[in-house]
Amino acid sequence: MVAGRELKVLMVGCDLSSRGGIASVVKAYYSAWIDNPNGIDLRLLKTSYYKDKSIIFEMYMAAKAVVMFLHNVLFFRPHVIHIHSSAYISFYRKSVFILLSRLFMRPVILHLHSSQFDDFFLSSSRLRRWWLRIIFSMVSRVVVLCEEWKLNLVRVYGLDNVIKLINPVVLDGAKNIVHRNQDDDRLLVLFMGFLIDSKGIRDIIKIAGCLMTRSSPVKLIIAGKGELQKELEDAIVEKGLEDVIEFVGWLDGDVKNNMLDSANVFLLPSYNEGMPIAILEAMNHGLAIVSTNIAGIPEEVENGVNGYLLAPGNVNGFCQVLHEMAINRDLVKSMGVESKALVGRFDSRVVFMEVVNLYRSLLVR
Repeated sequence: MVAGRELKVLMVGCDLSSRGGIASVVKAYYSAWIDNPNGIDLRLLKTSYYKDKSIIFEMYMAAKAVVMFLHNVLFFRPHVIHIHSSAYISFYRKSVFILLSRLFMRPVILHLHSSQFDDFFLSSSRLRRWWLRIIFSMVSRVVVLCEEWKLNLVRVYGLDNVIKLINPVVLDGAKNIVHRNQDDDRLLVLFMGFLIDSKGIRDIIKIAGCLMTRSSPVKLIIAGKGELQKELEDAIVEKGLEDVIEFVGWLDGDVKNNMLDSANVFLLPSYNEGMPIAILEAMNHGLAIVSTNIAGIPEEVENGVNGYLLAPGNVNGFCQVLHEMAINRDLVKSMGVESKALVGRFDSRVVFMEVVNLYRSLLVR
């Protein structure tokens, strides 16, 4: 145990300038740490720009991150190294830092966030499973986001170092529910995230078409960026959905918060997820949630209480639920109140204390 001095922690994966789900988690931890350091000296190390730059630039960024990692290990001398990882390229990149941490005999926490968890970490590929076994054997703790992931890792790899830790959200500064959407009689439904296939973007287009056919009083706001942006924009025009869908691009800061305050419902028809920070942020702003019943989402959303959960790809189901919510605004409002109440257990200050206790537990001899 480190006595009489600060416990030094190097957190690898993102810094405060990063975007994406892992970045949101790291920023929430950092905010809680600033509020109460708890005897921790925390440093952040960014390893990539996550979809923002070219492959060449990402290679440069990765090489730079290795140099900065070695500098931190040699001169900052962390007692614990906390590595955040997704799947595929992210995991292979983070494997380098795990190997280096082992070389310097530092305890490592490997924190898994991947929305492609089953495809990658439970893969049938013998080579990949061989590498995963090696990496898992090198870390002190494997942190996952939901009980399902924990059970699967234990079943497939026989691990005894897996723990579940829910995602955090910064609650400070979020407004109480004030309702909302004053200039439009329609239900305002918000999607916010990366425009990729696994997020159900193509399903949103189909849902919009269904709502238009039913003359449902619903407007879909899509905020984000990604590889399906052009397909989305083209579909809005080609299918005549301009009055049903509004694409507003990527939102940050006050503009993002204002959009969350303006909406009634948050929509996330994902096929693959971990424990989406976007849902927690929407709950924090008092939105009812409509999403899929996968991974850690049922731990955030209580079906029929603060929203509805459906099977991925159930376009007609999503259309029906949103149509009924547009008609029954009192239900939407009550679900928003429940969201605000339920999100409290994800408070970043509470979750970060669990992380701090984990750090300390690794140094007990």
